[in-house]
Amino acid sequence: MAVLDRADLGRGNGHAPGHAFERMGRFLRSPQIALPRPGKPPATVVIDRVRARPAVTPTLAGSLGVMGVGLGLVELFAARHLARWLGMSERSTGLIRAFGVREIATSFALMADPTRTRWLWARTAGDVLDYAALRAADRADNPHAHRVRGVIGFILFAGVLDAVVAGRMSTVKRTCGGEARR
Repeated sequence: MAVLDRADLGRGNGHAPGHAFERMGRFLRSPQIALPRPGKPPATVVIDRVRARPAVTPTLAGSLGVMGVGLGLVELFAARHLARWLGMSERSTGLIRAFGVREIATSFALMADPTRTRWLWARTAGDVLDYAALRAADRADNPHAHRVRGVIGFILFAGVLDAVVAGRMSTVKRTCGGEARR
């Protein structure tokens, strides 16, 4: 990532001369533009909201949200089929649907703002609940226990990924707005 000085502004680097850049460690404050308004104070427009280390983390968080919506839709609308496929009882379809609603809610919130760590940690907690429910289905008398173990492996992978992304996003310094939302 290139660090720009105020002297770099307007030298053909693609930034308009009105942007205000300030250093924050190795990173820059978000560029801002002041728009004049007749008879009122100028309106400040912030170009982006966060500089993450590394910048791929918010993108990965948003991708986890997209994946979660798909998974939640399957849990919500195909709960009976999913229960049969995993060798679970018909009574567990309500629990699967509830997990689908939770997955969809946290995923939409994460897609709306992939830098909000509360939704990443909520996904991680949901992965723990998914793991506990699937461990109950991993029984010797279940003819589809091998499928359950495969899904448990996926849940463990997703849970670790959720936890790592949540941990990394917890250390992000917000560069505008003056508040640190978590």
